[in-house]
Amino acid sequence: MPKPLPLPTGNGCHAHVSVWSKDGKTNLMEDANGELGLSTLADHFIGELLCQAQAGRVEPLPPALLRVGTPERA
Repeated sequence: MPKPLPLPTGNGCHAHVSVWSKDGKTNLMEDANGELGLSTLADHFIGELLCQAQAGRVEPLPPALLRVGTPERA
């Protein structure tokens, strides 16, 4: 269910992200001994995403919002 409520404007967009070694054999975001199986790199990556989202830097560009006819941006 990508968007269960009609307002506010939004969508169910999400991304699956992984970071691999140069040889493509090691997932650098995985650490069996880390909390929740995540490496320190993954912790920092997730932390930076959250920081950018709180700062409002993770938002679609206005033309994308205009295409879907959002009332608050149109």
